[in-house]
Amino acid sequence: NAGVPEVTASRRYVCFSGPDGELPKGEDGTYGTSIPLAKALDPAQDIIVAYAQNGAKLRPDHGYPVRVLIPGFIGGRMIKWLCKIEVTAEPSSNFYHFHDNRIMPPHVTAELAEKENWWERPDYIFNELNINSAISSPAHGEAIQLTGERPTYTVKGYAYTGGGRSI
Repeated sequence: NAGVPEVTASRRYVCFSGPDGELPKGEDGTYGTSIPLAKALDPAQDIIVAYAQNGAKLRPDHGYPVRVLIPGFIGGRMIKWLCKIEVTAEPSSNFYHFHDNRIMPPHVTAELAEKENWWERPDYIFNELNINSAISSPAHGEAIQLTGERPTYTVKGYAYTGGGRSI
């Protein structure tokens, strides 16, 4: 819990940010985001500050020296080259927290989003993964005979999602 044992009015979010000047926009050019503190404190969530992968130090393309991993969340919320972790009352005010990883209605252009403040609307933030799946059997192009002695076929594959939701 890193000295933050519970959610309070002044401690509701955990904000993460990368190095200053990394990107062209925003107040300080950092890439940053936040998650609810309740998620970070939940022992079932396994939020990780990682410094190694498969027994070796992280490589620069994976965020060396440290990055945050948030299982079930999209990659854009897992800050590489992590420089700062802060517990706050409000979500991150980072430019990229609001202007990256948003799913807007089809009619909303970047200009309209700016003019009508669509970027700030929490309904359009994209954090948790949607359902992902793949079928491994039958294979692509495989012909299946469902007559005679084998009138059924077992389809195989996998599916996963974020947020601890079952499929």
